[in-house]
Amino acid sequence: MVQPVAVHFDREGTLFVLSRDASGIVTRLDPAGGRQLLTTGIMRVDNAAFDDDNRMYVSSYAGGGIAELRPDGEIRQIVPQGLVGPYGVTVDLGGAVYAADHYRLATPEGNELTPYAHGIVADRGQLHVTSQYGDVRTYDPAPRRRAGEIARPTGIAVRDDGVLVVAEADAGRVVAIAADDTVADGFDTPVDVAFDGQNRCYVSDESGVVHRIDDGQPLPVVEGLELPQDLAVRGPELLVVETGQRRLLAVDLATGALRVETTDLELDLPEQSRRALFAAGLPGCPRPFAGIAVGPDGAVHVSTSGKIVRIPQHPAT
Repeated sequence: MVQPVAVHFDREGTLFVLSRDASGIVTRLDPAGGRQLLTTGIMRVDNAAFDDDNRMYVSSYAGGGIAELRPDGEIRQIVPQGLVGPYGVTVDLGGAVYAADHYRLATPEGNELTPYAHGIVADRGQLHVTSQYGDVRTYDPAPRRRAGEIARPTGIAVRDDGVLVVAEADAGRVVAIAADDTVADGFDTPVDVAFDGQNRCYVSDESGVVHRIDDGQPLPVVEGLELPQDLAVRGPELLVVETGQRRLLAVDLATGALRVETTDLELDLPEQSRRALFAAGLPGCPRPFAGIAVGPDGAVHVSTSGKIVRIPQHPAT
């Protein structure tokens, strides 16, 4: 059996073994010794239950939802699947949207299993992904590990020379992966990085500040924010998700002028974001994070509670 995760008896004494693989295999073992493999197509099935009529229902921890699994292997979706977070979001040059959704990468082609995906950026035909549990990976399209043992890597960006730059939240610094050096330190809780057209690096710090790194030193650009998280550059502006106020801000990179792009985003509030990242040495609950990306048409994509919202470009920008 492949990665068995749960076992259940139905009301007639038949044993079902659930496997947490990409195909969603359920193995049926009847009392007479018969064996049947049912391929549900539900990624990461994790539990099952039977009603009074012995109908079987299964769930998925990766994509959510509940489905009825019939004896012939067909499924009937009862509760639709959706996004678990989502967290980081990115848009490639063709306008395709990708989301880092903790247990998977949600892509236009389907879902790619990945352990604890958090930050994501598309660049030069590749996807670069961080995990809050310490890893950075590149998908091209097969995954390869770029770095490990990083103290809660969150946001990620690509410098114009191709070097990956990552916000190392629990170390209070920003690191360059390929160059294996520290770009800047002295932050409180840096959670995202972004580069403008002049290759200047901006860093959001959940303490309430957005910095620009000048000569290796953080220089405050905007202060007094409530839990700023993801960043994105759109032309002459830096877009900031201010999670504590559930709004999207735009900062003029030339003048520093600040305006509100949109309000009333469905974002987790600060008191909901202090979950234990580890429990008894094992991965715990992912911490909420509001991701943002700008498409080729200037539209903004924001990851909110269980979905990605598309916001058309403001007429004034």
